[in-house]
Amino acid sequence: MEMTEKLKFKLCILGDASVGKTSLIHHYCEGYFRESYLSTIGVAFLTKTLDMTINNRDFNVTLQLWDIGGQSIFQKIRANYLKGSQGAFILFDVSNKNTLMHIDDWIVELTRALNVKDMSKLPLVVIGNKIDLDFDSRLKKRAAEFLKKQYKIEIPITYTSAKTGKGMNEVFELITKLMIKNTNIR
Repeated sequence: MEMTEKLKFKLCILGDASVGKTSLIHHYCEGYFRESYLSTIGVAFLTKTLDMTINNRDFNVTLQLWDIGGQSIFQKIRANYLKGSQGAFILFDVSNKNTLMHIDDWIVELTRALNVKDMSKLPLVVIGNKIDLDFDSRLKKRAAEFLKKQYKIEIPITYTSAKTGKGMNEVFELITKLMIKNTNIR
């Protein structure tokens, strides 16, 4: 009889203020969307456990979700919260192209804090959030082209709605699989 392997991962969620980081995490962990929330001051912490099977192996994974404040006043302390992360989401708001322009800044901050030299070894997913709002659909193509040109690797990019939950479970499963793969569990 196969044993279920228990794993725990620290997952940091980054992005500009008001891109929906807190809403996405709370909807995923609590099962519903809150219409109003307060901006994250520094960092907030939630956990979620999920079971998954990969290559006929069963895993029970606890995700420690670190919701890290996106305001610039927290930049000096964010590196402390990022340390020890095994994966990250970087969110942007599809209805606000300025937040897309800052993805590179977030990646630089993340890789510097984690001392990452090889981006292909970092479980990272870029998320365009708020797809329930009106947005220029060309943004999807531009985001993917920018990431590929800038980093010379395929950084997964996906789209979610924290409000409706669309794409939410899939993106958490994707990052979990990437983190499991990165631990070299065979």
